[in-house]
Amino acid sequence: AFLGESGSGKSTLAASLSQYGNIITEDLCYFGLNNQDQLQLYTMPHFLKLEQDVINMLGLKCDELEEVPFDKRNRFYYYFKNDNCPPKNNINTIYLLKWGKKFRIYKPEIAELFSFLSLCSFSCYPIDKCNFSNKKLFEHINLLSKKINFYVLERNKDSFFDDNERLISHIRT
Repeated sequence: AFLGESGSGKSTLAASLSQYGNIITEDLCYFGLNNQDQLQLYTMPHFLKLEQDVINMLGLKCDELEEVPFDKRNRFYYYFKNDNCPPKNNINTIYLLKWGKKFRIYKPEIAELFSFLSLCSFSCYPIDKCNFSNKKLFEHINLLSKKINFYVLERNKDSFFDDNERLISHIRT
């Protein structure tokens, strides 16, 4: 799974890696535990939000493009087939996406992990408005930190697709 703030390249990365396997979901996801206490990701709507130049650059086939309403980045819905993907998928690794000067993958310190996960999670607003919600959020982050391998994936925008093979190699190990 790839996690990141808006604009971190989640959809573009997923589209560029789609030749290696199924895309399970984009933007929103739901995690659950199976009977063996293993984390699972549930399949969600089958679309990516992509800019026209990314669609063209990757040579993605589109019958018709539908604009994402009120999107500041002028993206389109790119619908993908997910026929062979089960409704629940076991998951053991999450990559936290961020922009940097060069490609690198590293294990985050616990403070960076908690900061990143709380930033990318839904929570009450303003923060600390609901103590119960805050407690549940941190319980879930704590559970994730124990069950999942987390890595920070730092990439350079200028060489975005150049390191896909290195990333796939890391995913497979």
